[in-house]
Amino acid sequence: MRSWIALSATLVGAGAGLFLYKVLALEYPLSTAEETGTWRVEFTVSVTGQGGRAVVDIPLPKTSGYQRLLTEEVRSGLLRFSISEDDGGRRGRWSGKLEGSTTLSYEVTFDTLAYARRVPTRDPGGTYPKSVADYLSESPGVQTTDPAVAELSRELLLNGADKVKLARDVFQFVSREIGSLDSPAPMDAVTVIREGRGNGLGRARLFCALTRANGLPCRVVPGIGLATGRQDQLRYWNEVYLGGAWTPFDAVARRGETLPPDRLALAPGADADPVRASGTSALSYRFYVQSELETYAELVRRRLTDSQRFLDHISLLFLPVQLQHTLRILLLVPLGALAMCILRNVVGLKTFGMFMPMLIALALTGTGLFWGTLFLAIIIGVALLTRLAIQGLYLLLAARIGFVLTLVILLMVSLFVIGDRIGIPSTGIGAFPFVIMTMIVERISVSLEEEGVGNTLRRVGATLASIYLTYAVIHVDELQTLFLVFPEVLLVILGLLVAVGRYSGYRLIELVRFRELSVPPPQSRPPE
Repeated sequence: MRSWIALSATLVGAGAGLFLYKVLALEYPLSTAEETGTWRVEFTVSVTGQGGRAVVDIPLPKTSGYQRLLTEEVRSGLLRFSISEDDGGRRGRWSGKLEGSTTLSYEVTFDTLAYARRVPTRDPGGTYPKSVADYLSESPGVQTTDPAVAELSRELLLNGADKVKLARDVFQFVSREIGSLDSPAPMDAVTVIREGRGNGLGRARLFCALTRANGLPCRVVPGIGLATGRQDQLRYWNEVYLGGAWTPFDAVARRGETLPPDRLALAPGADADPVRASGTSALSYRFYVQSELETYAELVRRRLTDSQRFLDHISLLFLPVQLQHTLRILLLVPLGALAMCILRNVVGLKTFGMFMPMLIALALTGTGLFWGTLFLAIIIGVALLTRLAIQGLYLLLAARIGFVLTLVILLMVSLFVIGDRIGIPSTGIGAFPFVIMTMIVERISVSLEEEGVGNTLRRVGATLASIYLTYAVIHVDELQTLFLVFPEVLLVILGLLVAVGRYSGYRLIELVRFRELSVPPPQSRPPE
């Protein structure tokens, strides 16, 4: 037997064998949707201490009308962790001596719930419990006694005699007449009134300022939007006390009294300073979210937690959530490489580079397909036109490539600035492989000279098709979960790569191109 056949068969057999062992012997489930609405969020805090006592305080979720907590895990390093609870919510605190930098994390698994609160037709208010009456007072960012708030209340003809109508009138005004602003900076109620627009926090504070000024208890609720991936900002909405209970209003989403299960609610009142720290010199935080399509991985993880088998304890599902997010994409890159090998060796597509489509596809995950394609077309298009324009300068290769590289980076910076000004998602441009794009521009220009416009356009089309195919593969959530739970499938891909790499037969495109040669010529009759 040839050595490559033996190697390919061994790799495929090893990968398939481990997969079947997990499924048949260890009883790993293969179903993917036993529990809908289950999410997993990791709150990661990076902090640097000064050698003395450090304290880091964060808002925590609790079981409520928004969610039902299932599990909680904490990584504290050398610090202690404690949880305090009150009527408004829960907070977690790390404390202890800290010198240098460390990473702290709180991870929660929960089921989301649709929050619905039936309010009475009319609520005149009255005497509130002390825990509720505290939300009638002025607080940071909510200037209830400011003249601008009083003037706006008179303009809107707000009347505190009916608290239900008051809440709905304020909601209609803030959600429809206050413009949106995409900014992470904290905003207060008065600033939003003066500018006529605000971010989520600013509009939530304005909502509270108007309702509190007219005798209705109101609080700002911070939370985490449930969208798969990394989240760097909190979202905010309001709760007002109507009919003896807290009723939600989300001016940003324009939803009142009933909210969909699309958020993780944290401790109310944490809007002024969600993460508090003392004795530290640097602090940053972020969130990592897993969507309901990934509940299968969570189900497997729960089964493995109490297992005594060695193979179960080396599962990738026990890694931190942010590493799992990275691995979900990284583990599918070999599958994209296999697809590229099949397209080139078996189908016969000609692309600009072997790994370029995969790198571009990975970059598009940060911008989305539409915006990523638009940004890519602008950068490569402008750089290519400039490359053709300087052709008459007869620059040497190194200088020419350096010129195009600098231009590509300049275009990326320009798109950053423009995107920030007009509010388009341009932050993912930073993941674009600028060196690869520079080489694409050089290859396209050379191809135009040597192969002509027609062949170059066909190669560009094949490259785009490869990019979109790879993008589609790495965005299949079921495949991401499959490779995360069964990483041994990569051995199967290795074996298939060996087999495809040995293929030297006809390409499919060649069979189509030369199909006329496969038809035998008609037999000529001998002369009679």
